[in-house]
Amino acid sequence: MEKVSALRKARDWVADLDKNGRFSGLYVGASAMFLAWGVGKDGLPKNFEGWARAGQTAGYMLASSEGLAKLIAGAEGVEKLGRLGTALKVFGPVADAVGAGLDFEAAQKYEKKGDEGRAWGYKLSGIGGTAMSAGGILLLTPAAPVGAVVLVAGAIVNAIGMGVRHFFGRSDEAQFLYDLGKELSGNERLFYTP
Repeated sequence: MEKVSALRKARDWVADLDKNGRFSGLYVGASAMFLAWGVGKDGLPKNFEGWARAGQTAGYMLASSEGLAKLIAGAEGVEKLGRLGTALKVFGPVADAVGAGLDFEAAQKYEKKGDEGRAWGYKLSGIGGTAMSAGGILLLTPAAPVGAVVLVAGAIVNAIGMGVRHFFGRSDEAQFLYDLGKELSGNERLFYTP
């Protein structure tokens, strides 16, 4: 019984993060600004990955709609949203699964480029995203306490992957020099050694 109560405490902690909808409101607002900034800076996405990442962000925004209704109209807003709010929560795990797939694809791309730091970082983020997707699905079932733990663990692994990419991946300049040396010499070690 002690393990079950610890899992319930973890689930309740995750639920309490958004008790009044402020977290969801902040998240949806930040996501909308991120999308608008990206479109304003670069225009509409130009490839599948760009559209998939935009769709992933939109999925997270839809999954947060119940919290946003809480923020705007309180319990009455959630009541008006009704079953639709519950149904929209499915978009969270779907967005996590899309992100995990994109991260695994990016890992392969960077592995082919010879950037092991970014490849391993994306692999870790993909594993974390897969766990977050599974945890999100479990949150919608009677196994919600386990889902909360899996979701938080996945988020931690995902964050570690981001750190690995940032600190151990090559910068764009280093990758350029690596590719240039490889192209000019036929030997990837002649001009640049990471």
